[in-house]
Amino acid sequence: MQGTGAEWALCWLADLRNRLWALGGSGPAADRPHLVFFVHDEVVVHTPAALADAVAEQARQAAATAAALLFRDLAVDFPLSVSVVRSYADAGKSGAGDDAPRLAEDDRSGQS
Repeated sequence: MQGTGAEWALCWLADLRNRLWALGGSGPAADRPHLVFFVHDEVVVHTPAALADAVAEQARQAAATAAALLFRDLAVDFPLSVSVVRSYADAGKSGAGDDAPRLAEDDRSGQS
C-alpha cells in the first residue's frame, strides 16, 4: 500500500496545483495560492488570507478526487487534517484550527 499511497499523493498534488491556480485569478504567481512544500504526508500552501478557507476546501476536494481516481469505488480512507495558520510552526498545534489568527490581505507568509 505504501507505493499506492505515494501515487495517491502525486495525484492529490497535481489536482491541488490546478485548483490553486484556478483560485488565484490572473494576478502574479506571488499573489496567488501556491504549493511551496511537500514531504511525506504534509503539503504547505502559501495563500492570501482572503483565500485561506477556499484553499482548505480545495485541498479536501483534491484529496477525494485523487482517491476516486486510484481506487474508484473501494472504500479507502485518507484522513486529512487541514490547518490554517500564520506560521508553519503552528500547524497541527492544539487551537491552531479555525480560531487561528488570520493574515492581513497583503501578508504573503500565510500557510494552509
